[in-house]
Amino acid sequence: IVACGVNFTPASPSAFQPNVFSWSAFDAPGNWTAANSQVVGPNNSGHLEFGMPFGIAEIGVNPFRTLIMGRADQGIYAYTGALGSLTEALINCPVGCLDEASVQFLPSAEAFGTIILLGTDGQFWATNGVTAYPISLPVLPILSAAIQSALATNPSQRFNSSYNEKSQYYWCDVAGTQYVYKWDLKCWSKFQGWPTGPTFVVNSGGVVNFGVPTM
Repeated sequence: IVACGVNFTPASPSAFQPNVFSWSAFDAPGNWTAANSQVVGPNNSGHLEFGMPFGIAEIGVNPFRTLIMGRADQGIYAYTGALGSLTEALINCPVGCLDEASVQFLPSAEAFGTIILLGTDGQFWATNGVTAYPISLPVLPILSAAIQSALATNPSQRFNSSYNEKSQYYWCDVAGTQYVYKWDLKCWSKFQGWPTGPTFVVNSGGVVNFGVPTM
């Protein structure tokens, strides 16, 4: 079990530290110790926005050897190795993650997969675990205005997203308008009229049905 934002320290066993993730003792989900925690990035006011297992998208390779952690203020970090002796690597990214609901793992044409997130600058960013780069420049003028309008109307606006494995596209809901990214073509589309809100996956009789719109 991994929990973000809680650091169990000897001086203050229940201290809340928003840039720390912790894990329980092996085979003992109720046992938490001070040693089982990791500070992500500089120890300042920034909090963790998301954490996601990440790996090489090839058959036979364990995809859980790397943890990608993203902060809300600035910075994406990769952690490799065994819990308790993790090695930290900074993935250069000039922005933070605006909403963890926007974060999804996608495959890619390379050996590495891709994580897509909505940045605090109003752009969609992608990282392969080594570098980070913006992918929404073609739709930036309308996207930026839509995000600013959504947050002005509702400062707590969520930006729910999902990935449709069958059709291989990522989509993110921005106040009722869905921005759709076809990763293999590197093309964007914009739709309206789809249901808004969190998405889900249902396994019915061995058939996986995605609770996401189909193009």
